[in-house]
Amino acid sequence: MIGLDIAPDRLSIASETGADLVINIAETDALTKIKDLTGGYGADIYLEASGHPSAVEQGLNMLRKLGTFVEYSVFGSGATIDWTIIGNEKELDVRGAHLGPHCWPAAIRMIESGRLPMEKICTHQLPLADFKAGLDLVGHGTESVKVTLIPLIVGSSPQELARHEYPTWVRRAQFVGNERPLAFPSRCIRCNVCIVTVTNVHVRFRPRD
Repeated sequence: MIGLDIAPDRLSIASETGADLVINIAETDALTKIKDLTGGYGADIYLEASGHPSAVEQGLNMLRKLGTFVEYSVFGSGATIDWTIIGNEKELDVRGAHLGPHCWPAAIRMIESGRLPMEKICTHQLPLADFKAGLDLVGHGTESVKVTLIPLIVGSSPQELARHEYPTWVRRAQFVGNERPLAFPSRCIRCNVCIVTVTNVHVRFRPRD
């Protein structure tokens, strides 16, 4: 698995989370590097997750014949490509993907296992009221990796919520009245009978499956 980016901090995280090799495409000709590593064939699979039009062309050129191109991101503008590469030249398998129904359970299990350095991935956590600042951080592209907006659990007393304890990477603020901010889906590590589910801005407790 090879990670491509222009941000050193993101490449460092990629190395920590399973990438066998990382390439800074601002410093290295990634296409030439991939060709060299594969004996001139190219990559088997290219997962595009940047949302930048140039990454689409880059991926098509990096793939071997009969390779698979997976588009996962959201674009701010259109991407123009040479469709001849997809059909006549390489006969590529092009697939779209975005948060399928089987992603969430696997992601929750991975987070709970502690395998991911969440404190480095989620670099900023802001109250929901500061959503504009969060969007600005994401828009700048260089000041954050992932930005989390923390909703408030309303309707439970501080005493009730205090019975539950979550992993240290779940940042918690002080109680404000009967509201307590929480982020990320995670199982309570004290009683092990509940899990917090965050859906948009709604947070609820439910029994453990």
